[in-house]
Amino acid sequence: MKPTQNNMKIIIASPHFTLSEELQQFTMDEAAKLAHLDQRLVMCSVLLKFEHSSTDDNKICEMNVTGDKKKLFASARSQSFEDAITHVIHEIENQLRKQKESPRHNGEKMQIDTDIIQ
Repeated sequence: MKPTQNNMKIIIASPHFTLSEELQQFTMDEAAKLAHLDQRLVMCSVLLKFEHSSTDDNKICEMNVTGDKKKLFASARSQSFEDAITHVIHEIENQLRKQKESPRHNGEKMQIDTDIIQ
């Protein structure tokens, strides 16, 4: 577990296998990018696992990101952990962008009374 520049903690779990130093660093670097989109994120939990299947896309990455009143989740499978991690990061980034763009005040845009202004 390592804190990022904005103190977001990143936890990486890999049950039943040991992560290489390169994969661990890649995961840390990619997850730290999320802190630049939202400074209120406090924890990023990454689960990397193998699934026994007949297909080549047996590497799975699951990510839980929590912050100030936020809980985000994304999952992806691919032929390599790097591709799965990259895909999950993009999904979380899209979720964060959608939250920033959504209207506030119970989903309604604020209206200005033009009669008062004139």
